[in-house]
Amino acid sequence: MKRTFHETVLFDLLKISLWNQGAIINYANLAEEDWKAIYQLAAEQGVQSLVFDSIIQLPEKWRPEDTLLLMWAANTKLQEQRFMRNVMATNQLNEIFKAQELEILLLKGVGLAIFYPNLLYREFGDIDIYTNDHKKADNILLQYGEQTREHPKHNVFKFKGIPVENHRNFITLIKGTDLFSRKRRKAFETVEKELHDILKDEGSFLFRTYDNLRVPSATFNFLFLLMHTGTHLGGELVMRHLCDWACFLSTNQGRYNEKRIETTLGLLNFRKICFLMTDTAIRYLGMPPEFAPSFYRKESRARLNERFMNSLFHRFPGSKEVRKNTLWCKWRRFYSKQWKYDLLYCEYLPERLVRTLILWYQGYKGRMFK
Repeated sequence: MKRTFHETVLFDLLKISLWNQGAIINYANLAEEDWKAIYQLAAEQGVQSLVFDSIIQLPEKWRPEDTLLLMWAANTKLQEQRFMRNVMATNQLNEIFKAQELEILLLKGVGLAIFYPNLLYREFGDIDIYTNDHKKADNILLQYGEQTREHPKHNVFKFKGIPVENHRNFITLIKGTDLFSRKRRKAFETVEKELHDILKDEGSFLFRTYDNLRVPSATFNFLFLLMHTGTHLGGELVMRHLCDWACFLSTNQGRYNEKRIETTLGLLNFRKICFLMTDTAIRYLGMPPEFAPSFYRKESRARLNERFMNSLFHRFPGSKEVRKNTLWCKWRRFYSKQWKYDLLYCEYLPERLVRTLILWYQGYKGRMFK
């Protein structure tokens, strides 16, 4: 599937912001309706501030009309203020935890912004933390806010109105002890253990930009970013996550342990996810190929790349987004995500279908005899 004109413009603008590349598209030909569509697309993809940064680098005659430009500028300013508000809240949280003799490790969000050309333009809405005492951290967060959600990987709290995810695990582990799940579960558990081992071996690093907050090593972030992206394939993934990957690779070349990473990625199809993410960062975001890890192989993955990009821009609607969630609609939604299971879990359609039916029957039986 060819990318739409508005998507192509979005990629071109992101290249200007991320790599200071010159514009390829003739923006003098863009109508105001085109600019409005790009504005909406950039907002949906979590890159509105990055794109605005590119627009103000264009000649004035190529920019959108003043009304839209001023609204875009105002939203970018609000994003910068949200960023600083979240950083201040993270610093306050860090001081509270330090007083309780706990050290915060920042994950994702704030911890990734340092890799961007302008850290203020990395949009994020929550704070992800990890400590060496999950229960104690939960209790501290309860003292200063409220718990909003419980999850096997992390519990979610509100601190000064900002969601805080207190991680128990780094990645979402596979449940189930059946024959179908056993190999995959072991692979994910091995990666989780490896992340803990890397943290123990390489430690964390202080960034004075964040008032001495700690972030993980480059080796940790390499694996963590890939696994986090992989588990969200076909879901809530947006262009911002691809920008995270490109900015991380460009800033951390030579800083991560490639041999250790390649060994871990040998489990299941995790190496393919690395290649897929790197492919798309080079092809669509213009990341210079020299920033790719040395074990990256440029091969023909065009079909897989298109499926990945389609999952960002053209998701199949969820059950709550359709008027009639018919059996045919459910099947199409089920099948539309199969490529993700082929890639990440090595779980092919017949196996996944049987496992899903078993789980559905178990749930139905449980409700009947409750």
